[in-house]
Amino acid sequence: MVIVESVILLTGLEKRQVEVKEVSEKRVPVVVPEKEAKEPALALSFATETRKMEVGNVYQVEVNVTGLEAVGLDSVELYVSYDPEAVVVDSLVFSTDLPKPVFSKISDKQKVVVVNYLVLEDGGFEIDEGAVVSLMSFEVEPLKSGVFDLGFATGEGEQDSVTMFIESQTGEALPFSVSKLNVEVE
Repeated sequence: MVIVESVILLTGLEKRQVEVKEVSEKRVPVVVPEKEAKEPALALSFATETRKMEVGNVYQVEVNVTGLEAVGLDSVELYVSYDPEAVVVDSLVFSTDLPKPVFSKISDKQKVVVVNYLVLEDGGFEIDEGAVVSLMSFEVEPLKSGVFDLGFATGEGEQDSVTMFIESQTGEALPFSVSKLNVEVE
């Protein structure tokens, strides 16, 4: 009985006609909308008494952030890049407005000063629109005449570390603008 049913099923399958249509291989591009570029919420900058320095003298450099809009921060990851052949960086002083950093280091090998803050307070560390907050300061001593730059690691090029400001409400990295410090050494 099982054999008869199988034959009937196979016979029924053979009687069906299948229509085949050609499928075009024309490729249609899919347009994926780019993320809207957000306006910076913060501006990161350097402050120093002078941009003209002398070899062998020690100068204080401050790292500041300006609120371009009011924000709350859960963490701040600062990576200041420098050339250890042109300048010695020393004596980190941390912000008194933020908690003690969870990590800080001056690395001549990596050519970077690292300071990472973690804010555990509800709402995070608040920066008001127009407010300027000192994040840290350090000393620099030029080693040779010429020009050197201090900058912020932003992920461009072959940088492993990136400066970031993590917003407390969304947990996302906030967009920010940066400015370099160009120093002329005599």
